[in-house]
Amino acid sequence: MILFRDTVACYLIVTLAATGLAKLCRWRTASVALVRDAVIPAAIVPGVIIAISLSELVLSVFPATGVELFSTQFSAAALLATFGVYRMVAAANSKALNCGCAGAIRSVRRTAQTVSATALSSAWQVAMVLVLVATGTQHGSQWSALARMSTLLVPFVALLIGRARGLGTPSMAEAHANEQAITATDVLIARRTIASGEGRPQVSAPIA
Repeated sequence: MILFRDTVACYLIVTLAATGLAKLCRWRTASVALVRDAVIPAAIVPGVIIAISLSELVLSVFPATGVELFSTQFSAAALLATFGVYRMVAAANSKALNCGCAGAIRSVRRTAQTVSATALSSAWQVAMVLVLVATGTQHGSQWSALARMSTLLVPFVALLIGRARGLGTPSMAEAHANEQAITATDVLIARRTIASGEGRPQVSAPIA
């Protein structure tokens, strides 16, 4: 049972830490995905992205350090469940499913299959947190603690390696250049609502 719990914990640690770190380092790119969903007001999207990223990083630290509190586990489950609900709402408002949770924009057409896959993915992540809640607090050996801490370090080591190879944080233009699905209107709106220092939406002229 302890080995099973450690495996589940490591999965959640690397998931929360990797996505949180990716969005924090590439918040501009992640913000574009939320702007396209048109669910959250564009003016507050950058703040929402940063808040979610920091929350994920903090929640990944608790299981990595062996601090398994019901409050933190419930918070992780609530965060993942909220994200799943958000994806469903965004899918209902658009013909595509946009995701910037890994620091890069991924867009797929909205079909019964893609919506079902998204819902199952979110449900799976919530279920993994509930497994930790249901199995109580069970501390393993020092090897278990080492495995959890090592898992937490993996995203940070990967980031350092990427920076050493010159893979820095992309600019807004670079974020859009790699996404053929983003239209000219999306680019203009995203630039004026996110890349600007104020982060406030501006009225754009019609695009011919």
